[in-house]
Amino acid sequence: MQAYKDAPEIVRAVYDADSTVQTIVELQTKYKLHVDEAGLIGTGIGNMLLGLTNPQEFLDELIATKIPESDAKQIMAEINQKIFVPLHEQMRKVGVGAEVPQPPLPPAAPGGGGRGGAG
Repeated sequence: MQAYKDAPEIVRAVYDADSTVQTIVELQTKYKLHVDEAGLIGTGIGNMLLGLTNPQEFLDELIATKIPESDAKQIMAEINQKIFVPLHEQMRKVGVGAEVPQPPLPPAAPGGGGRGGAG
């Protein structure tokens, strides 16, 4: 795949990392996902890492597979925290530019406690 070949080494390392696979397995277990849904998450993560899809498109795909919207948003938030935040920290440390899009954190599900907010 050309996008993989063109990606910075640090992105390819995350794409291939055991920790990325572990994140997918954890999400599959936590959200009781079928194998095909976990496969979609793996493909979606890879496509976002390579800049082939954006987070909103991926979120829409998750919802289209009948994953409840609140779960899909939580899945996206966990992917962001476990994969993309550490990647961007690594990229800053080694001085790699913003060649990879940073998935924004999806809006919180209505009524879902969580962090942040005014206070």
